[in-house]
Amino acid sequence: MKVRLVTAGVGAAWEAALVRACQAGQVAAQVLHRCYDLSDLLAVAAAGQAEVAMVAAGTRWLDRDALARLAAAGLAVVGVVADGDEDSERRLRQLELLHVASDADPPAALVDRARAALDAESDLADPDPTEESPDLGEAPIEPDGDGRRILAAVWGPKGGPGRTTVAVNLAFEAAAAGGEVLLVDADTYGGAVAHANIQEDHRFGLLFSTSSVGPRPRLERRGRDGAGPSPLRRSCRLRSPLRGR
Repeated sequence: MKVRLVTAGVGAAWEAALVRACQAGQVAAQVLHRCYDLSDLLAVAAAGQAEVAMVAAGTRWLDRDALARLAAAGLAVVGVVADGDEDSERRLRQLELLHVASDADPPAALVDRARAALDAESDLADPDPTEESPDLGEAPIEPDGDGRRILAAVWGPKGGPGRTTVAVNLAFEAAAAGGEVLLVDADTYGGAVAHANIQEDHRFGLLFSTSSVGPRPRLERRGRDGAGPSPLRRSCRLRSPLRGR
């Protein structure tokens, strides 16, 4: 039976050779789609037709989250690195990608690697029924109260539509209502919460900023030990809401 492949490496010599070999019937595989980027690959994976993704190590935005989404779609993944590129191979290994091939491998070797990755995924999906279930120990401790929490995600297109304004003001109002609030700036490319237009003596606490640009503010601890009001509640004393961000 032919292995159903998708590739993310358009323009690479190994990808072109693999496609030609599949079309010529030289290998027991077929390439269903040649993806130009990661978003294209994720969309094809969601269709559920392919079995293995052959992905160039240099594919932009290839990270743990992308690999997890491919795995959730039922795809085994094989990373393809430049011959002798130890840094790229090490990066893929750090992403816990176990199946790595070289771009110098012939199409037959790439297909063999794809089949091995597919077999490994099948073994993980079908555990041995004779194995005993692990002892999970004591049940997790339930939080105080009814345990209900509210998660509000603020999203919007690029171009300054007001994500920071909405997120910060939501946090202010929730804290003013007496709730415990954690405001997370999850913008990995240009987090702005840390630089929001807030008076210095009324700044709120930011636990962590995922942006690699600019300072990473530390969590304000006042209010936790009785030394003063919590940062978010204190920030509600602003004379006017945050504007212009």
